[in-house]
Amino acid sequence: MRIARRQPSAPIGALSSLGVLLTLTACRGAEAEEPAPAPVAEAVGAARPTDTEVDAQVIGAVRDGNYARAHGLLEHLLLERYLAEARSLIEADPPNPQDGLLWLDKALAVDDSHGPALLLHAEGNFLLAEQMIARGSQGVYITGAFEDAFSSFKAAVRSAPDDPRALFGASRAAYNLLFYDEALSYANRGMEVIEAGADASRVSPAPERIVAEVTYMAYANAVATDGVGTGELFASSEASLERLVGLDASDPWVWSTLANLYLWEERTEDAKSALKRGLDRAPEDDGLITKLVEIST
Repeated sequence: MRIARRQPSAPIGALSSLGVLLTLTACRGAEAEEPAPAPVAEAVGAARPTDTEVDAQVIGAVRDGNYARAHGLLEHLLLERYLAEARSLIEADPPNPQDGLLWLDKALAVDDSHGPALLLHAEGNFLLAEQMIARGSQGVYITGAFEDAFSSFKAAVRSAPDDPRALFGASRAAYNLLFYDEALSYANRGMEVIEAGADASRVSPAPERIVAEVTYMAYANAVATDGVGTGELFASSEASLERLVGLDASDPWVWSTLANLYLWEERTEDAKSALKRGLDRAPEDDGLITKLVEIST
């Protein structure tokens, strides 16, 4: 379910060659040549052409009668500008994903397989869902935003299969839609590409935290439903939580979740031990204290 959005005004610094766009619309199909996918620099390694230079290339192509090339250049320039407008809104402080998504809708209308646009569209919808949760919006709208995020994350993964941001984003969106098996699959694939050398610096929260969350929920869901694969999922969840302990032992969530994991298996003493280890590092955490009291009485 999509959120109703108002249409954006023209971007600041919109094309100076709007007359060219009208010309191309009238002449589209008159050229048999393939449109250029993007403006290119004159020499390998040269700086990316400025918007003014691309405008000049568009006008020059029209004057030469090469309407297909002009159309390709113009579409590329529009796409870049729509993306810039969207990014400035989604990455603002505070972020404005709803208006940013308007520009991404326009960008994807130009090229619906553009990887960076798909990824930003996914992240914008995820952020919008989080904002709606904070505002107490109706669940149907929150679910709709997460569904849009998941769809775009999956498309971004198809565009860039080894991109950790797309993989872990898909995992988090699936997790929020209660698709725990899919969430785990994307998270595991994300860890694989990171271990192979992919850059995870822009993945947030930390990949290890995402893996721990989705693995635990996949295990708990399996126990509560058909019980299939619980042994393997238990081992994976325990390992992912212990790995997270090695990264941040001060996080009460890790110890509480580790205790819950043991309680699912009726290993009460192990659960107590996990809580005591957690209290050694976060002695004033009310949640850990309360849980330890509950399972000790």
